[in-house]
Amino acid sequence: MKILANFTKKVSTGDYENETYMVTIEAESEFNNVDQIADYLFHQAREAVQRQINGGASGTVPSTAIPSSSQSRNSGNGRNGGSSCGNGNGNGYKATEKQVNMLRKLFDENFDSKEEARAWLRNQCSMDSTANISRRDASRVIEKLLDFSRAII
Repeated sequence: MKILANFTKKVSTGDYENETYMVTIEAESEFNNVDQIADYLFHQAREAVQRQINGGASGTVPSTAIPSSSQSRNSGNGRNGGSSCGNGNGNGYKATEKQVNMLRKLFDENFDSKEEARAWLRNQCSMDSTANISRRDASRVIEKLLDFSRAII
């Protein structure tokens, strides 16, 4: 299931002028933690808009982190710890063709050989292969690969 969190705030700038700040955040979730993911996303969206208004928004490229389904938003910072991209059992849904194609593309772009890609996958995601990967785990591997791509540019 995909969850979209939208937050918009209109700010008066004087002389009857307004500026509007908006952010939309999307995440995938299982049915058992939708409320936690939605609360987390709306909280992040609200904070992002407020940083823009206050002029404190970061211009750096962030690494990607997704709240863990086993964590509540009140226990810690809501981000995955460690280097795992998935827990091995996924969410029961096989990765989409689009995800599989994106994984292939990112592996081809970032690694000179299949062995190098497998070593990265083992090291970063504790997986030996993306064969039969779940949708959730594919999303997390793609995000890690995108972070990796941005880091080497």
